[in-house]
Amino acid sequence: MVDLNNPEYYINRELSWLRFNLRVLRESGVKAMPLLERLKFVCISASNLDEFFMVRVAGLYNQLENGINKKDAAGLTVEEQLKLIAKSAHMQMKAKYRYLFSILKELRKEGIMISRVGDVEESGKQWLEEYYREIVYPVLTPMAVDASRPFPFLMNRSLNLAVELINNEGQHSRGFVQVPSVLPRIIEVERCSQRTFVFLEEVIIIHCQDLFKGCEILDIVPFRITRDSDLDVDEEDMENLLKEIEISLRKRKRGASVRLEILKTRNQSIKKFLAEKLDLTERAIYEINGPLDVTCFFKFIKLFK
Repeated sequence: MVDLNNPEYYINRELSWLRFNLRVLRESGVKAMPLLERLKFVCISASNLDEFFMVRVAGLYNQLENGINKKDAAGLTVEEQLKLIAKSAHMQMKAKYRYLFSILKELRKEGIMISRVGDVEESGKQWLEEYYREIVYPVLTPMAVDASRPFPFLMNRSLNLAVELINNEGQHSRGFVQVPSVLPRIIEVERCSQRTFVFLEEVIIIHCQDLFKGCEILDIVPFRITRDSDLDVDEEDMENLLKEIEISLRKRKRGASVRLEILKTRNQSIKKFLAEKLDLTERAIYEINGPLDVTCFFKFIKLFK
């Protein structure tokens, strides 16, 4: 008789899902596929992973907080699942950027340039300066953090800049600038001889001194937070179901942090500061040597259709 309680007959559902998402990501490496279609698979896998952390990983953290650490059908405790998920997700994140950089390199050969601002033609730089002054600057809101101003609430999946600085009183301080979601994340630069694009956050970084006048900026590091966004709805109360869903959707932006993505930097003080304020362990921190939140390429792809 087969023992259906034997963990050897089961695969943990979270690890199984990560394997599925890796197969989605690997589609972006199929050379026979058009470049932009390959890029789309990078975006899809990234979007999938966001939702995975917001719901499934967040659910596991909630179990731990409530003192639940029982084994699943595959014989893994909640803590063991979180460790294995982190290991797999870190590997998948590195693979995602390998595929992305490979595709961007091929796009350059096709005359589509995603450049650093410093590498843009002079005529394009002048256009970017005008774009910043007229479009970007009016919607920026710098936030300082010190003894009198607490750590701000940062929205789920928002892209932010952490600024380490010496304030006008000579004290070590930090500030934040949220990269505005109302503007295109990937900007097409006009007045260039080739189709040239730059990232919005880099334009803001170059002008950060304007936002913190009288301060000496020591470092600027982009980062992104993923929060618990699992919907907690009482489906039995059908009379107020719509109201419950509306409340839960609002909470999706304000849940507990479950992942921190941060640009890889030698300056570890900002990473440690954010980890402490967000109450995150090392395994929940993803240091990235590339643009954060590659789902922005969904809109980029549409520019060519």
